[in-house]
Amino acid sequence: MKKFLPLFLIVISAFCFESCLGIIDDVPKAFVYIGDGSGVSNAVVSNGKNGSSTLYVTLVTSSSNIQEDIKVYYEAIPGNGLKENVDYKIKEGSPLVFSPEDATLPLHISWYANSALDPSKDNTLTIKLVDSNLGNMQFGDPSLPANNNKSTFVFTKKD
Repeated sequence: MKKFLPLFLIVISAFCFESCLGIIDDVPKAFVYIGDGSGVSNAVVSNGKNGSSTLYVTLVTSSSNIQEDIKVYYEAIPGNGLKENVDYKIKEGSPLVFSPEDATLPLHISWYANSALDPSKDNTLTIKLVDSNLGNMQFGDPSLPANNNKSTFVFTKKD
């Protein structure tokens, strides 16, 4: 029996190691979140004048050996009261491309005064992080509550 103990321990250790690898694969390799630098996930913009806003998309990765560019896709979802190129324009298209040395990329939004803005309509613009070319990417900051994890940012345009 004592002869088989080392072999038994090796088999058990190998099984535990393989199980742990499965758990490690479930941990996000990276996460990405969006914000304006103030810690909030929404803002009000004035319809009365032209202006601009800058959001920051931040990529956090635990792997220092990522050698390829990481593409982060976003959707711009306007409410039924806003129109692109009439009320707003986003300078950077989707995807945003992070090179290995990038941690944060800006997203610039120009706002245009619109005398036809209807306050009874949905005058929001939601920027939502939706996809990536990096497997196991998490959208939003995992340290924050799921209902406010910075995976989206909502602008409301008002008079």
